[in-house]
Amino acid sequence: MALQVVPEGLASTSAAVDGATAQLAVAHTALAPAVAATVSPGVASVSLLTAGGLGTSDIEHPCAGGEGIGNPARAGIAVGECDISYSVGDRTAASYSIVAMR
Repeated sequence: MALQVVPEGLASTSAAVDGATAQLAVAHTALAPAVAATVSPGVASVSLLTAGGLGTSDIEHPCAGGEGIGNPARAGIAVGECDISYSVGDRTAASYSIVAMR
């Protein structure tokens, strides 16, 4: 089965993924202060436990958010690399065809 790929389509897909990644990064940055705000602990042990758990979440969320932004960014780069690979392959095949016709 032959895969029909249009390099221009890959380039536009790569740009779209990069745009979505940028939007995700902006949203993550805007929400970071809200996530970092923790509830002040009260006197009860449950409140102290909750505050401790929220403090842990403050550390985990930026890490997970960074991974969430990094994955689409890598995908956009990979699609762009496919575009380059197919373009080079098409040019190589075209040059062989021209040489074979002579």
